[in-house]
Order: sequence, then C-alpha cells, then structure tokens
Amino acid sequence: MRKAIIYGAGEYGAHALEAIGRSNVHCFADKNRFGAEYFGKKVISPGELLRIKDGFDIVLALMDAIDAADELRALGIADVLPFNCCLWCEDARLNANNNSRFCRDMDSDLIGDEECVKEYYRYYQYADSLFFRDCANVVNYENRLYGYFDALRAFGKSDVELCESPCVKHGVIFSHRHFGINHHNFIACGDYNAGRLHRISKDILHFAVGPYIAYAPGFYSPDRFREYKGRLGRNLLVFYVHSTTKVSVEADADGFAERALLEGGRFDSLTLCIHINDYYSAFTQRMRAAGARIVCAGAVHEPYFIYRLRTIIDAADAVITNGLGSHIPFSLALGKPVKFAGFGIKMTHVGNSARYGELEDESPLKSCLRAEPASPFAITQEQLDIYEPFAGFSRLRTREEINAVFGLSKRIIRGCDYDLTRYVDSIRNTYRDLEREEPDGLRFGLMKDALPGGYGELGITGSWGEINAE
Repeated sequence: MRKAIIYGAGEYGAHALEAIGRSNVHCFADKNRFGAEYFGKKVISPGELLRIKDGFDIVLALMDAIDAADELRALGIADVLPFNCCLWCEDARLNANNNSRFCRDMDSDLIGDEECVKEYYRYYQYADSLFFRDCANVVNYENRLYGYFDALRAFGKSDVELCESPCVKHGVIFSHRHFGINHHNFIACGDYNAGRLHRISKDILHFAVGPYIAYAPGFYSPDRFREYKGRLGRNLLVFYVHSTTKVSVEADADGFAERALLEGGRFDSLTLCIHINDYYSAFTQRMRAAGARIVCAGAVHEPYFIYRLRTIIDAADAVITNGLGSHIPFSLALGKPVKFAGFGIKMTHVGNSARYGELEDESPLKSCLRAEPASPFAITQEQLDIYEPFAGFSRLRTREEINAVFGLSKRIIRGCDYDLTRYVDSIRNTYRDLEREEPDGLRFGLMKDALPGGYGELGITGSWGEINAE
C-alpha cells in the first residue's frame, strides 16, 4: 500500500488518519490550514500537493467532497479517493467518475424517486462491502452509522471532533464488540444498557438521550414535505424484517404481505421502507405490484440516513412491521401508532455472533403491539411503558444538555492527553473537579446521572463472557 496524503485537516481528516494508520499517512493537505501541524503531521498547501502528488494516494476527507474534488481537478489532481463515512480498504481504488457518483448519491432523493433507489442499490453493493471491511475502532464504527452522531452533534451545536466524542450506540443492545476496555463514554437512547455496562465497570459514562430521531430535522424542506404528504394522503408505512451482516432472517413474506395489504386498504396510500439490499426481493416486488411506493433511508454508513427516515415516518399516519428494531420506538416517538404482525420469523446468527442484538425476552415488545386487522391503530400507555427502557422517551435532552454531554467527553479525553490507557483516571478527575467547582451545575448533574452512585473505585469488575452467559 502506498502512503496517503489526506486532503482535509479537520474532523474527517482525523478520522481518516486513524482508520488508514498514522504510519501509512505522509501528511495532510488543506487550503486553509497549511503551514501548521495536525495530529503530528505536516499540513501542506494544494500547490505543494500538486508538486509531490506522484507516488501517493490522495484521500479526500471532507464533508463536501464534491467541491473539493472539483478544486483539485482544476489544479491538475484528478486521481483522488473518497473517504466518506469510513469507506476505506487497502485494495480499493475508485476512479474519478465513481468518486463523483459516490458523493452525489449521498444527496439522492430516496423518498420521492424510486429510480434513485434503484440506482442507489448498485452503489450500495460496492460501498457497503468496504465499510464493513474497515471498522478502525468502536467509536469510528458506531459514530458513522445512520447519521445519529451527526444529528446529535448538530442539534447540540457542538464543535467536538470525532476523536474526542462519545460512542453513540446505534441499536438497543451492547455486545462485546461495542465495548473496549479503554473506552468508557457512551450515548444511548434509553437506560437498558446502563445496568449491563455498570456490571462490567463502574467507571463507564452512559448518557441516555432518548430517541435519536427526535434530534434530526427532516430531509425535505417544509414546502417540499407538504407537497409530498399531499400526494400521499393518509399513509400506511411498512417496515419488513431484513437480514444483517450478523443475522440471517427468514420470514413468511406472503403472510405479512397479505396482512400489510389488508391494513393498507384502509389508507389512501401504502409505502414500503426497505433495507437497500432488499430492492429486488420477492417481498418488495410483490408490494410494488400492489401499488406500494418503495422508499429507502439509505445505507447504514450514511450521515443522511436519519434525516430521510425522519421524513419517511413523519409522512406516515401509521406503521406496520414484522420485525423488531429502532423503527418501532422512532415511530412511537414521532406519534405514529405501530402494529406488529410477525409471521414465521426465524433468526440465524452468523459466525460467532450468538446473542448479538437479542433481548432476553422479546415477547413483551411484540405482544404489546399485536392487534387484530379490524382494530384501529393506536398508541397505548402500555406500549410506551414497555419500550421506555430501550427508547428513553422520557430522557430527551435540551440543546444545552446535548452540548454539555459532548463537552464532557472532550474534557475527559483532553484530560488524559488522548492516551486512552488513562481514560478512567481522567473520568474520575473530571468528576471530582466538577463536584468541587459546580456541585449544582448542569455538567456535574449529567455526570452523576451517567455514573449512578458516583465514580467507581474498582475499575473493570466483570467481563462480556459473564454478562452474555446470563
């Protein structure tokens, strides 16, 4: 592998540096920050980059990669590689046309234009394989899933860099791969995971912030959304259970399709929100033939995923699904009643992922949503109570609180001088300092909430093997 020059000395550049490896990076290049150093690497100008570019891979690590690629082409640098959302592997070399398509697809309308969904499917087959081959570490992996981290940070108006941020957990359950002995700073929707984490270590910060979708604006402008909703009328949204890289799922597609179409007959329109890999599935084809609109929130590694999902759910009047997932609490949080209609579902765990993503007993989550086809869609207090530990409906935070959560993470990581072997000491020192400086302040209140009973004294007290064996 040739050494890389990272174009972009900012947050994405720091992310790229860690994923590619410091020893594999020659330097940074940046039109605004050249002449300085960034993470111990020299930052050169675009002109200097042009002079030395031969023999290096030029990696674009910017949010707006399209404009940056155009600027570099104008200078005479056309052979560049995109580094958006952790897409990186040693043998991946994209040409300029693929770079542009990759970047532009991030802005694609996967809600109102099914041709876009079809084209996006082709992109996904390539990009997804790269993403799952490069999970540089837990924080990089989790914080580039579904856009949750980006939405929270934008809501809190935080300037935290990725390397200083909490790990924003994307699902309901923590498993062994989501926990590193040197990382003790997590954000999740509800409090379910706090008990699991604190049985492992009393020094883990666990901030519950409620359903992430509440912090994301819609993908459409208000005017565009009104026009879209006007075309839909009363809409039933369908979520079909799908496989993942860790779990293979089989289901009675015909049985669920019949139920979804029966329920859909009471609405003006029917929308099927698919996992992009299911674009050509038999279930999708059947629903399309029955008149359903096919939409998609995007790939898992997309920062726009949650924005699209917000618009898709906002446009619905009710939801029906045959699979458990974040779409249920997200829908309930946005005031959309949900019915669960699972038919013959069989889940097979892949490789060594036993218990991955499973709950000890899923039956209450399903049973509280089950209803006869003739019954009206409705949100009940029972549903909200059962989903509360996972969704954290009552844990929604203010803008100031979200900003403070990210600020605490930055303070802790800087307090250990980015040496994660000293992470726990920095958490304890921060706790003691805030207890002394502002015992009634917001930040100390958040730390107390995230560390029930105060900071720990014993460090690591359990193991994932013990937890998963329970």
